[in-house]
Amino acid sequence: MRNLKILIYSFLFIVVFMQPVLAAGEQNKNKQFDKVKFFEKLSNDLNLTDEQKSKIQALEAEQKETVPNIIRTLKQKYNDLTAELTKEKYNIDTVNKITEDILSLENKASSNRINTKIKMRNILSAEQFKKLEENMHQIHKKKSIN
Repeated sequence: MRNLKILIYSFLFIVVFMQPVLAAGEQNKNKQFDKVKFFEKLSNDLNLTDEQKSKIQALEAEQKETVPNIIRTLKQKYNDLTAELTKEKYNIDTVNKITEDILSLENKASSNRINTKIKMRNILSAEQFKKLEENMHQIHKKKSIN
């Protein structure tokens, strides 16, 4: 019964939540995003010091190494899960193992987002961080409309 619940929850999670996220990630690759202009706007909006700019750029470089690997592995695990489930006779142990891997990777991604947010808060003042959060909310809101 537990295995069936895991299977059902995994499938629903894939269909409802992850497919749009993964599809959006692919679409974003096709769009040109000028990170230099974004960083300049961010710097101006938040009135960043040179030290803050340097620390944020270092944090961004750190994320460039970590995040793509998590996303790539997560996508592969979802593909593996779909491949297993589309077999005439899938192996529930394999499905459970892949599900555990997916949950672990999602945990890792969430922890990374939270730790990055904490690091940003340590770099910025309370007022700057609040403004950053407001800006990011507006950006996500615009992206969800498009």
